[in-house]
Amino acid sequence: MQDAGTYPGELANADVAYFDQDSGNCTLDLSPANPLGGIYCNYGYGYLGDFDFGSYTLDVDGVCIVGSRGGSLTASAGAEIECSGLFIKFWALAGGGSDFPSNLTVTLNGTGLVYCYGNTGADLVIDAAGTHTADDSAYWDSFLLSNVGSTYVDGGYTHTIAGSIVASNGALTSTGKWIMTGDGNLAANSVSLPVRLFHELEIAAGVSANLSLGTYFKKATVNATASLTMDPAASFYCYLPTANNFLDMAGTIDQTAGTGVLTIVYLDTGGASNTGKIAGDVFRLIADNDDALTETGTISANTTQIYGVSDNNAAKLVIEASGSALGEVSLGTASGTDRHGLLDLGSGAYTVSMTSLANAVTTTDPPTNELDFGDAFITLSGTMNGQYITCSGNAVSTVGATVEGGTIQNVDVSGYAHIDARGIYGSQPVDGGGNDNVRFARGLVGGGVL
Repeated sequence: MQDAGTYPGELANADVAYFDQDSGNCTLDLSPANPLGGIYCNYGYGYLGDFDFGSYTLDVDGVCIVGSRGGSLTASAGAEIECSGLFIKFWALAGGGSDFPSNLTVTLNGTGLVYCYGNTGADLVIDAAGTHTADDSAYWDSFLLSNVGSTYVDGGYTHTIAGSIVASNGALTSTGKWIMTGDGNLAANSVSLPVRLFHELEIAAGVSANLSLGTYFKKATVNATASLTMDPAASFYCYLPTANNFLDMAGTIDQTAGTGVLTIVYLDTGGASNTGKIAGDVFRLIADNDDALTETGTISANTTQIYGVSDNNAAKLVIEASGSALGEVSLGTASGTDRHGLLDLGSGAYTVSMTSLANAVTTTDPPTNELDFGDAFITLSGTMNGQYITCSGNAVSTVGATVEGGTIQNVDVSGYAHIDARGIYGSQPVDGGGNDNVRFARGLVGGGVL
């Protein structure tokens, strides 16, 4: 730094650098050989000069207050500030000051508070043991939490990140909202200790986000003009949402079979309702204590899986709107004992399509799965196999359900008169097109034992 005529290599360990309104411009022309004890761009009166980081590293073992109220902040590729204490992005007055340069990386280690004061720019990296806590709204070009022993606390503040948001190690304590406003990778991949989970996540308009690791959250929105893709073995995981209307995937979701987005909802404590869209190659609903997801938006998936999170428990999906496409529906799971699934097609004449429906387990001791046809109009393109599934419908006085197309096997709804199965081409009675072992109430289309 040349402001005082002292070269970086001559700085002694723990020296402190001060800049006030009378200080001139500052340029790093190499990385100091020893860490500074602190750096203060005087925010009481205000440093007004230019600060050029070059392509060098400024290592600060203490308080780091950096910025200019009147000058410019510049950096070349590779520039970095390493700070082990309080870090403040110095704020800019109206008509002056500068956001942080995009080429600059701020690396936090140790423990301290973090302030942005509305200033954008710079990549934030936390890669050493310690705890850093946001104490106002945060604005960064990207965010990386990568050290096993590190902790970042968002303090309940909104974090606006103009690129990748990756919490791959350490602990992320989140009670605030994270908004991804630029293209990049997305990850927060643990709900076991240490926890890495977003309280609320938004992928903003026009943003392309890629799930580079599993991403856990309690509430998420994918804007209608945003897109979401997935690397293999990643997932988009809503973990124990604490309020209704917790997921809206209105954007373009990669539903490529086998490699598209795996969307998971795990419910506990009484279930929840949701009005937003849920989408993915696979949609998986798991729950404890027979908790239900009541979906009044739509679901779009190639595969829908429903089962309890533990032995002798169930998850229940209730469809209360038209337009869902459930793909291959699988109830229950082979893992554990009686982890069953319940599918309720709702209380209205809702349209829903599915490729097939079956019990996930075909042993002699399967989960106690259930299917309630309600009054739904079901378009079936494959086989609905009711083996080991307790099927039900609505009473004679109601409108009644319809299954059109596909093949129906092992379905007994003889106690529920108003279910009409039209056969494989949508115009034949239930005994056409390969249907087998189907029992409906007598007197209806396809009535009797077939």
